[in-house]
Amino acid sequence: MLGRLRAVVTSSSSRAPNFEVHTPNAIVGVRGTDFKTAYIEGKPCPGFPTCLRYTEVGVYKGVVEVSNPTNPKAPHVRVSAGYETTVPCELAPSSAAPLGMSELGAPGYR
Repeated sequence: MLGRLRAVVTSSSSRAPNFEVHTPNAIVGVRGTDFKTAYIEGKPCPGFPTCLRYTEVGVYKGVVEVSNPTNPKAPHVRVSAGYETTVPCELAPSSAAPLGMSELGAPGYR
């Protein structure tokens, strides 16, 4: 299973997300933003080589909130424009890092 999505969502006056993306191990709550998300399965997760399914989220404009529904006790992570997070397997989303940083930890990066 593999999928990628890039979306531009207009903001609303509601405090609740007006758009959500669900993958098998992540929920991305959106409140007016330009972001991308990808669910990868069957490849090692950068930084977690034994995890073979993960979700990547990158934000170009606005803010998204990312959580892992398979681990309800794990903290949510807010990701602002210019940053990204990775949700490995059943773990909590990683701390937000500048866009492109996850690629630096990818196997084979030189």
